[in-house]
This record gives sequence, C-alpha cells and structure tokens, in this order.
Amino acid sequence: MENNYIYRLKINMFEQGFSTSYIDKCCSYATLLISQSLPVIFDKNHLDQILMLDTLKLDCYHEFEIYTKGKSRIILAPSKPLKSRQRWILDEILNKLPTNQCCHGFVQQHSIKTNAEMHVNKAQVLCMDIHNFFPSINIDQVFEVFHRVGYTSDVAQALAQLCTHNGILPQGAPSSPDLANIIFNPIDQQILNSISTKDITYTRYADDLIFSSSHEIDFLIPLISEIISTNGFKINNDKTHLMKNPYRKMITGLIVTDTVKVPKYYKRKFNQELFYCEKYGVASHLKNCRTHKKVNFKEYMYGKAYYIKMIEPDLGEEYLRRLDAIRW
Repeated sequence: MENNYIYRLKINMFEQGFSTSYIDKCCSYATLLISQSLPVIFDKNHLDQILMLDTLKLDCYHEFEIYTKGKSRIILAPSKPLKSRQRWILDEILNKLPTNQCCHGFVQQHSIKTNAEMHVNKAQVLCMDIHNFFPSINIDQVFEVFHRVGYTSDVAQALAQLCTHNGILPQGAPSSPDLANIIFNPIDQQILNSISTKDITYTRYADDLIFSSSHEIDFLIPLISEIISTNGFKINNDKTHLMKNPYRKMITGLIVTDTVKVPKYYKRKFNQELFYCEKYGVASHLKNCRTHKKVNFKEYMYGKAYYIKMIEPDLGEEYLRRLDAIRW
C-alpha cells in the first residue's frame, strides 16, 4: 500500500505540472527517508521553512570552562533559538539512527550504570581517554552523517552547519553527543573486531574507552592508541589507567570491584552535608560553610541523591526521604 505522504506528494506535484520523471525522483527520495522514519527535507529552502531559519544566527554561542573528575572542558552553549533547532535535529533525525551496542553514553536504555555493570568483578580494567573528543570531529564528518542516510548535499550541508561551530562539533550543543556516537560507530566496531577472539569486554562512555578481562590486557594500550590515532583522534596518555587485582577498580566515577557502587567518599560527604542540614537547618549550614549565597542548593542536594539512587536504589531512597523532611 502506497504511503499517504507519497500519494499526496504525487498528486500535488502532478497538479503543479512537474514531469513524471521528476515526480518519480522526488518520491523515491522521500520514500528512502520515510523508510528510516526520518523527516522529508527536499532542499535548503524546505529546511528553512521547517525550522524558520531566516533570522537565525548560527554563531551565537556562550563559551565557558568547567572542571569535572579531573577534566577541564570548554563548553560552547548555543543560544536558545539555535539550541531549539539542534534539539529538533536530535529528536527527529539523530535519535533514529543506530549506534553500536558497546556505546553507553547518551544512548536510550543505557547509562553510566549499565556501562559500569559490564566490567564488574574483572581481574583487570583498563581506562583510556580520548583527548578533545568533540573538537576532534569536523563539519565534513557531520555532513557525512546526514548525507549517508539519504539527504541531498545541500540539506546535509545545512544540517551540518546548524550542528557545528567554527567547523567543529561544539561540546554543549544537544545534538553533539549523538553525532559523536554515530561518527565513532565504525571505530567502535574496529576496536571490537580487534579483540573479538581475546575474551575482552569493551564499552565506551562518550570519550572514555573501557576494557576489562580475567587476564592480562596491558597489550591493548599500544593497539588501541594506534586504532584511535589512525582514525584522526588522540589518546590522552596521562589519563590511561590499568587497574589489577587485588586493588580497587573505578570507571567513570563508580566502583566496579565486586558490584557497581558509588565511592564511599562521595556518600560520606553527601551524608555529612545532609546531617548538618537536618541538625542546624539549611540556612545555618550554608552560613557556617560560608556558602550562604549559594544558589540552587536544594536542587544540588536532590541531584546528588537521585544520582546515588540510580546506582544504589535503597540508599538513594533513604536519602530522598531525609531530604523531603527538611524545611527548605
């Protein structure tokens, strides 16, 4: 049965006097995109109409630096109008494209916890970090993502321009994590192929590559570094860590020695802050810590509790009950 969209497209184009060959060409193009559940975009003018791009400025980004888990990152946050268009591209196109099963970051049904669970109770765990992951991806690679699924060159180029800044993938745009995962797909597969006969588990969480096994895996360091560099990326050697029994093993901030757990120091610090809030009140606690001007402290505490709940549900529930009882 012919797709209703295709049927209406044929009728509309026929009434406008287009030739049969051109109508067939347009319908074939649309059918390819519809078969992948992707929106049909015929040309740049069509994209301009869909996303109302006439007055949109593509260079509106706010740049700032953050520090997380020993990493310094430059964040390029897009303006609200640009971010809403990038979100549309993410929801309507990128989320419908496949990623490798080894990828756990920014993938539905996967998380930091599912990533860690793959490496529990292993004799050796190797963590490697890709240096400047997002900025290492250029506009030509982004163009190929859209062109490969069937979009015309001018549509693919326009979509790529919406998702990049100064020719690279900006860390801070909602579309960037999915694009990075899709672009890294063949490299993930290349890594999996290289270890397929060696009883080694491999996962990737954004720019963190994690390997684990019951036997020696130090030989992976030069092997993986070579694969990564051959594909235009670079390993940050200062952040390469090989953890062996009987020592503690931690990946992406979680303990995986015998089960997935939040580190004790993280829980201890959170519990201490919670205790002081309960005993002295939130305002007094913040004043005593000389952080009485701290904004969103309630959200900060609940965010930590929900993070703990994701990893350790029972303990997280207990923390949430205690937070609910506090007079904010």
